[in-house]
Amino acid sequence: MQTVVVYDSKFGNTERIADAIARGVGTLGSVLVMDTAEATGTGQGPAGRPDLMLLGGPTQKRAPSPALRARSTSPSAATASEATSAAARLASAAATARS
Repeated sequence: MQTVVVYDSKFGNTERIADAIARGVGTLGSVLVMDTAEATGTGQGPAGRPDLMLLGGPTQKRAPSPALRARSTSPSAATASEATSAAARLASAAATARS
């Protein structure tokens, strides 16, 4: 399974969560972790379409950050927000499992 984790992080907290998610998902296959700037660059993405894409980042004004919204392939910000919430839930589960 090929997984891509895309994150937007202002202070490094979301980056650490993205790395933790990647470690957990990495047991199931290959994982590529990149920030939104890398994800929007040319030639940085995976070869082909990933099996799973996780988007995560801070919320700003009760919505995903502008960089995360710009990267989202979702047709609506609500879908991107749901993906962000799912990534946060995964990170929380990973942190709980480590405890």
